[in-house]
Amino acid sequence: MFTALGLSDAVALGLVRHLVDFAVKGSVLVILVWGASLFLRRLSASLRHLLWTSTVIALILLPILPPLVPSLELRIIPDIAPGPPIEIADRLAPNINGRNVPGAESPGVGKPPDAPESGNSWTTWAATVWVLGGLLTFVWIGFGKIGLILIERRSHLLSDESKTGLLNELSRHLGLGRHVRLFQNPTTAAAINRGIVRPRIILSSEAAGWSPERLRVVFLHELAHIKRLDGVVDAVIHIAVVAFWFHPLVWLACRRLRSERERTCDDVVLTAGIKASEYASHLMDVASELGSKPKPLWQIVTVSQGSSLKDRLLCILDPKLHREAAPPRYGIPSIILLTGILLPVASVRLWKSPASAPFGPSGSSLGKVKISEPSRSRTESLAPVGSKTPGALSLPSDTDATQRSRVLVDMLGHEDTDMRLLAVRSIAGLPAEVRLGPLLLAMANDVTEVRKIALAGLTVIEEPRARLALENALEDASSEIRIEAVKAITGLEPRVSVPLLIKAMKNEVARVRRIAIRKLIELDDPASRDTIRRALDDKDEIVRRAAAEYFRAERTGANAG
Repeated sequence: MFTALGLSDAVALGLVRHLVDFAVKGSVLVILVWGASLFLRRLSASLRHLLWTSTVIALILLPILPPLVPSLELRIIPDIAPGPPIEIADRLAPNINGRNVPGAESPGVGKPPDAPESGNSWTTWAATVWVLGGLLTFVWIGFGKIGLILIERRSHLLSDESKTGLLNELSRHLGLGRHVRLFQNPTTAAAINRGIVRPRIILSSEAAGWSPERLRVVFLHELAHIKRLDGVVDAVIHIAVVAFWFHPLVWLACRRLRSERERTCDDVVLTAGIKASEYASHLMDVASELGSKPKPLWQIVTVSQGSSLKDRLLCILDPKLHREAAPPRYGIPSIILLTGILLPVASVRLWKSPASAPFGPSGSSLGKVKISEPSRSRTESLAPVGSKTPGALSLPSDTDATQRSRVLVDMLGHEDTDMRLLAVRSIAGLPAEVRLGPLLLAMANDVTEVRKIALAGLTVIEEPRARLALENALEDASSEIRIEAVKAITGLEPRVSVPLLIKAMKNEVARVRRIAIRKLIELDDPASRDTIRRALDDKDEIVRRAAAEYFRAERTGANAG
């Protein structure tokens, strides 16, 4: 389907990443709001309705906000990219920094012209299912709207002065500035309100026999919907469920919104002077009439819909509940509170590796990526002796590999962290004789995750400069990098690892010293004996205990001998 739309698998991958990102963040947001609503359960339904309406709006904004707010790097979700990242970087090569790179599309560098598109990746199928699900949800909602339009067209304007007079009187009582017209339809089973600018109420044919008390109850409830602009809120709900139909908590949030909306309108009826017992009796009569007749799928707005009838009756008959409408002054604090939750949630970056796909037709924007030059001050110290520039490292004469490494080194200075991660992962996939220089440059990057990936790549290279980089990593600004460095050192052969582990024992990070002491004890090299003895006075208890056990075991062995 995506191929038919002219979209690439990369677009599908980016879309799936955004949907998974939303699913996690949206879940956190709804759960936090759900918890907040529990504290408000004894307050007015109007306040809870305001909270859930703001939440649904926030869910719609959640996928839009991340590029607009500072990012908080968590990166806890593994990468879902279906292929090696070097292929993605190769497609970036022809236009990096606006340069037309010769040979970038040649075999071995870019994707060969005759290579088939991988149209069967699971991300493509997932994106297709999302589109189809959204279309089906849209059609379902559209079917309901068409049904309501047909009901309205088959309705006739009521001229009964007793009913219209009562409606106008109640409109004035509620302070409704818009004129509401009254219609009747023989096919509908309950009262329906329609329209925002020109509101209408459509009554069923049975309304001709309703008592004034029952008409008053129905009119108050429907006028409350009209005054609160619930038609606009319905549009927001529809946008949310069409875009995020796959997320059960989005449906839950929308259901809670509708439930609180019905209870809010119930409170309007009760605060207008209707007795709770009388209103509950009328509500049960209406529900009984609705239950005795088949209800079309599209008849989705009735006086008894939006929440469980039992729950509504319990709320109506509960004298301890607050029923006053939320004052307008509550709007700003509610928005501030929700913003305080929304912005931190939106700022979190969850993916361990970058989203490489733009949105748009295949290749529409990949060639427009702007790459900034890497910082000279961060890279000159790692350049080998005799190099004239930081990028002039020991690269082979093979043009293709050289060009790829240069493109990726440029990407290490990109302003977007995701692009830097893409570059360093791609560098790790270069031929062994090429990747040393770029990995050394990556170790000077100011992004911790970039340095961590580069460090992992250096551990498998048996070359003096790689070993020196491991030693320098023990002094990295990030304790996480220091720990990874000492772990890598423990895997080296003893003649190389022992001097480095002795140096690691002077590190201020306790976990680094713990790893080093365990390995030194295991190797039991005479050169490390003094270091292990000094560890008896280490400020970390675990290090001291390890050293003490070493000498205790040594004495035990000597006595046994």
